[in-house]
Amino acid sequence: MNPGSRTENITPAAVVAVVETCASGIFDLLRGASEEFVRELQTRPAPRVAEAIHQLELACRGRLAGPGPLTGMGFVGAPEQDLSEALRLIWWIKQGKEIRVKKHVLNPASDSYYDYNTSEWFGTTRATGRPFISAPYVDSWGTDQLTITAAVPLAVHGVFIGVVAADLDPALYLKPIEKLLLRSENLTLVDAEDRVILSSNPVLTSGVSLERYLQRTGIEPLRRETSSSTNWQAVELP
Repeated sequence: MNPGSRTENITPAAVVAVVETCASGIFDLLRGASEEFVRELQTRPAPRVAEAIHQLELACRGRLAGPGPLTGMGFVGAPEQDLSEALRLIWWIKQGKEIRVKKHVLNPASDSYYDYNTSEWFGTTRATGRPFISAPYVDSWGTDQLTITAAVPLAVHGVFIGVVAADLDPALYLKPIEKLLLRSENLTLVDAEDRVILSSNPVLTSGVSLERYLQRTGIEPLRRETSSSTNWQAVELP
């Protein structure tokens, strides 16, 4: 907090409400981007793969071109499904004003092999059948910068085929949450592993284990509130 700044009685529930709003906005965006894509893949007697990819590209490019936290977007296919090679991984990224295709190495024999199957955002979405959003992490297979990845499961004729996903700039995505949280002196937002995402306490920087901090200081949280869509928690400390 800045010296002399006025603090308010912001509750953990109020912080979680903003977390939910931000997450639902991204999930709705991903669902909207995938509607025509899925529709083309559901055509009978055979899916129209080329048209599906075209529709997805239009949707992703349109959303990446707009303002907001999106830095990358596309479709990631389920390895266990017999999908067209063209549907294994399709990704577009935004660099400045340019939007271009991002290529990934999908050959397991290569040193640069991108095994998205082990990624939390893919594995959790597949296992739960629910939308997922990660805490900030270093994207070692992309920009080597902090990112947040959101994913929504896709199904064709009731069968899971993969996810439509997006990478987000953490600073832009978290800005509405941070703006509210920093109006208090005693609130911290943590991920499902109890690691700090944001805090009004300057000691609790991003990535710090809140559990270890509490054990070391003997502090007991006053209240915790959990976001059902992200499993992030807003924690009020004395």
